[in-house]
Amino acid sequence: MEKAGLIALALLAATPAAAQAITDAEMLTAAEPARIVDAVRFYGRPAALETDEAGEPSIATGFGGIAGRIWFYDCDQAGRNCVGLQFQIGIGTIRKLTLQQVNAFNHGRRFATLSLDEAGDPILAHDLSMARPGISAAAFRDTMQLFDTQAGELRKMVEALERANPTP
Repeated sequence: MEKAGLIALALLAATPAAAQAITDAEMLTAAEPARIVDAVRFYGRPAALETDEAGEPSIATGFGGIAGRIWFYDCDQAGRNCVGLQFQIGIGTIRKLTLQQVNAFNHGRRFATLSLDEAGDPILAHDLSMARPGISAAAFRDTMQLFDTQAGELRKMVEALERANPTP
């Protein structure tokens, strides 16, 4: 999977097209990637619909001041009719988090999970089942906001670690 580093979300803000209006009661499913893009944009985030290496949709966006992605999962062989999403951010670091720090982060938060990739860099992810009939747009918005908060907390933790242990 891709990992996004700390970059300004302003770069993503250049994503064209305004979002279609979304009502809180509207049901959203992962089977409709363009509508998920509309929801992401409607809730004030940049969003660019792309296709990953497996031919499944993905959305370039950001959370907590970090470029990130929304991955679509459990799609059919044509990359359609997906039933799940994953919000994800990754941060390339010089100083690595310890497993104790990762465990403490996970223990203090619900829903999102922090792990370390093969390079020891943190990856924060939140899986979201969106099988039909889907979830309400209000629940989707709340989930994005929660993940945004948790991504921001991770960013601050990594920045503090980097400041406290400057590169030799």
